[in-house]
Amino acid sequence: METFLTKGRRLVASRLLASGLIVVALSSSIVAEEPSETERLMSVLREAATAEEVNFGALKITLDEFGSESLPVLFAVMDTRIIPADDSVLFLSDGILNSIWSSFAHFTASDIRLFLSRFSDAKYSERTRINAIKLIGGMGSSQDLPLIGRLAAPQDAVPSDSVLTPFGFAVAKIFERDSIAAQTAQSLYTELHASLRPTLLDRVGHAQTPERLAILAGLLNLAPESDSHVLRTIREIASSGRGTSDEYVCGNVRVFLDNTNPLLVQVAAQTAGALRDEGAIESLIELMEEHDPQKSSVALESLINICRHNFGSEPARWRNWYNQEKRWWRSEASHVFDDLRHEEPGKVAAAIQAVSMRSLYREELATALLSVLERDEPSLRLLACHTLGDLGAEGARGSLQRLLADPDPAVQAAAKAAVSKLTFRVLPIR
Repeated sequence: METFLTKGRRLVASRLLASGLIVVALSSSIVAEEPSETERLMSVLREAATAEEVNFGALKITLDEFGSESLPVLFAVMDTRIIPADDSVLFLSDGILNSIWSSFAHFTASDIRLFLSRFSDAKYSERTRINAIKLIGGMGSSQDLPLIGRLAAPQDAVPSDSVLTPFGFAVAKIFERDSIAAQTAQSLYTELHASLRPTLLDRVGHAQTPERLAILAGLLNLAPESDSHVLRTIREIASSGRGTSDEYVCGNVRVFLDNTNPLLVQVAAQTAGALRDEGAIESLIELMEEHDPQKSSVALESLINICRHNFGSEPARWRNWYNQEKRWWRSEASHVFDDLRHEEPGKVAAAIQAVSMRSLYREELATALLSVLERDEPSLRLLACHTLGDLGAEGARGSLQRLLADPDPAVQAAAKAAVSKLTFRVLPIR
């Protein structure tokens, strides 16, 4: 039984399938002697949908008039007429989809979701399911992403290649429209058929949200067979110059450096290098100490990327340098930071020079240097810009961008050069 209000009267309708037709039985307490307008238009709908040649024009008129109240009749018609073994009548589902789309304004979002969820049954043709996916992409939100996954792979069937493109397009459109959609990827990821996960990863990677690396990092270990792809996606984003020093991201990648799968270890090492994860240095040196040619090669490349030094393939040289950097941080860094705030310009310049010789603790060093950008002396602001650019610390971006309007042209140029190093993008000097 389904209850609805139409023209001020409550009708209680029971849709019964009998001889392929829909029979509407009204509650005896409200039956009128003459057919109501509701009954008449519902009859038009039934006739339009059940005729040998479906009258889609009449179908659309009725959908426009009744909106959500027409859905139960449509469901019954679809269940009666759409026969999996008979491709000749499968066009009906496409026609109804098109009618729903053209009458979209007459349906609520929940109506559309209820209707489209019917097509996640494998009995519907792939073409119909693709059309349903496109429809959701055009109007859906983050809560519709699981439905798109079920439409692409009904009953966990392996989706064909022709489904992947519309699936990816629909996900992308929802990501663009719904700012929180990408954040639902973690709950969606494990529900998706394995063959759909790479497409979802690609869409998350292209989502215009600052949390995308953290979202991807949260997918690690959820589906072990896809971890390699997740790591590669993180690496590609970080390598493009839009990486992060977020410990959550770096830490989730770092644990794979101890994985028993050597291929995952290599991908994790490359990803750590792209992220410039200083916390991975110890593990990367240990990989070099294993003297496995493949691991050593990848570890060396990542160490060079993180540390901006090249001590060759000898692990002992790397370890010696790393220990020296840590000793400097423990014993001298605080004194240098004090000098950066000194009133005497000479002491400040010497402290900037000391910072420029370091390669680790980039974010901490950059934070200490930011105070110099507020100094009155253009020469000190200039030195600080150069050093911040060389450090490559993302946290300095905002302060450097403010200096693009510095009154001193040389400082402006240095700030532009520093920002370009952070983004891997050359900014024109005006």
